[in-house]
Amino acid sequence: MTLTLRSLLWPRRAALLLAVFCIGIALRFAFSNEIPVGTVRGRVLLFENRQPLAGAEITFYPIGRKGDVRRHRFAVSHDDGQFTVTHLPAGDYHVYANSDSHEIQNLFVSVQEGQTTPLELSLTRSKPDFALKEHQRVFGSKEKANLGVSGYVDSKRAERDMVHMRLYRTRLSTLLQNPENEQRLDSVGRSYDPAPTLPKELLRPKVGAAPQIVQERDIPITATDKEGFFYQKLNFEKMPVGLYLLDLKHTGKTVCSWILVTDTALIVKRAQDRILAYAVDMQSGEPLINSAVRAYRNGTVVAQSSTDTYGLASLTIP
Repeated sequence: MTLTLRSLLWPRRAALLLAVFCIGIALRFAFSNEIPVGTVRGRVLLFENRQPLAGAEITFYPIGRKGDVRRHRFAVSHDDGQFTVTHLPAGDYHVYANSDSHEIQNLFVSVQEGQTTPLELSLTRSKPDFALKEHQRVFGSKEKANLGVSGYVDSKRAERDMVHMRLYRTRLSTLLQNPENEQRLDSVGRSYDPAPTLPKELLRPKVGAAPQIVQERDIPITATDKEGFFYQKLNFEKMPVGLYLLDLKHTGKTVCSWILVTDTALIVKRAQDRILAYAVDMQSGEPLINSAVRAYRNGTVVAQSSTDTYGLASLTIP
């Protein structure tokens, strides 16, 4: 049998043609199933002053029918506020962005195949403009009382922004002589629905001496972060025993609180009409002897007693 060159090369050519055909089919399948993508290039700004914000976290949530295989995408803004998200599947998205004290929610953006979509995110404030940050409101006479406040600096005078404080001194027993003052005092500085300013009933009681102003001053704001948010601790010198009422004001916003300076800790247990009170010195831990203990109802003393050698006092409530 005579073998020609053509007959020898034909199987190889056939295999090569088959391989090329298979590769073409595979490429066609791959391109037909490739997800169209685009790019988003954006910038994050603070709404109040149009300054770029670094470190903001941006999230893209695809809008689609249930079971959409596209995943959430994330980005973080650079020092100049810029960010870029590449290979983002084409389609519609809700965009969320947040930082320590600013955010934007549910912003719509549409990404087109092969195109770059510009996006500007103007983040608004996400925390209270002015608020109390209290961890302790009772201090001993040998301690230096302090109180924390937070908020956003006034952008028009950021370098010389201040908190205005007015401090009053009174006695708890004096305030409780007025029936309505128990609830009024309870509303001062509480975590829910607090009184915005000191109630006038506390400052001008119907019975007893009015609280006296012992301090009024402007306190410079020094602890401000890159977003214009501050946490400021208001420090006081050692103060005499008493109940102190504070009115605080900043950029038209007001908050109020109270501080109790005392060296006495009082533990009370009640069973029906009987009250057992235990008075102790907070500094030494020693029981307090011959300390007056009074129970008030609607501004009137309904029971009183004095502690014994163990610091105990028993009262009967009518």
